[in-house]
Amino acid sequence: MESALDEIEFLALSQHRVDALRYLAERPHSRRELVERTGASQPTMGRILSDFEDRSWLVREDGAYRATVTGELVSRGFDDLVDILDTDAKLRPVVEWLPTDAITFDLEHLTEATITTPSQVRPNAPVKRAVTLLSEAEDVRIFSYAFNE
Repeated sequence: MESALDEIEFLALSQHRVDALRYLAERPHSRRELVERTGASQPTMGRILSDFEDRSWLVREDGAYRATVTGELVSRGFDDLVDILDTDAKLRPVVEWLPTDAITFDLEHLTEATITTPSQVRPNAPVKRAVTLLSEAEDVRIFSYAFNE
């Protein structure tokens, strides 16, 4: 049995595998559809489907492949991991300024956050964004060194 890290590596090393599992978790697909949607070659898709079948991530029914419940679980979990790492990459440049001891919510809520930073051309970009948000929303939470009242 492969370790969890080995399985993550197996998926992460091939965008075709990630895409194929994601598509199979959405709905059943024929091999031809998977080749078209992923851009993988026929032989590559054959290996992917065989590897997924060995892991019990898919079954073949009526000429189509569909994800099993564990295949769906792995697809969702991998997508969650990608979202978390995307959020980490967004927060990395500003995390040193976050009041981490005062944060009382899960940082996953910042997945859709927009980070606006000043530049030489637009030094007031964060303040302008804050003013725009304040005029358009009922509830706004802003963390800024430049806009404190």
